[in-house]
Amino acid sequence: MIGWVILAVSAYRSRTLGLLRSIALGLMVMVPIGTLKGTDIRTLAGTAGLLIALVPLGVSILRESPPLSRRARFWILVFVAWHVIHAYLSIKFPMIMN
Repeated sequence: MIGWVILAVSAYRSRTLGLLRSIALGLMVMVPIGTLKGTDIRTLAGTAGLLIALVPLGVSILRESPPLSRRARFWILVFVAWHVIHAYLSIKFPMIMN
């Protein structure tokens, strides 16, 4: 769990994330990891911190990157369609999930 704090400090020192977003990333240390931990306010706060820290970074990277090639767009479409079909079939036929 200390890895989240190290990652947050490193992201701040490298100027990849600002102070508030680095602190939000460090909130992931509050999330209990393991089996049968359940969901409580710590889990929600840590996950919200992760979203606050990384979603703006991802958006800025996507805006600054060159446009995707046709081949990349095709494979993204294939994988998204595969997951949508799989989700539909697993709801319609629960025995698939076994």
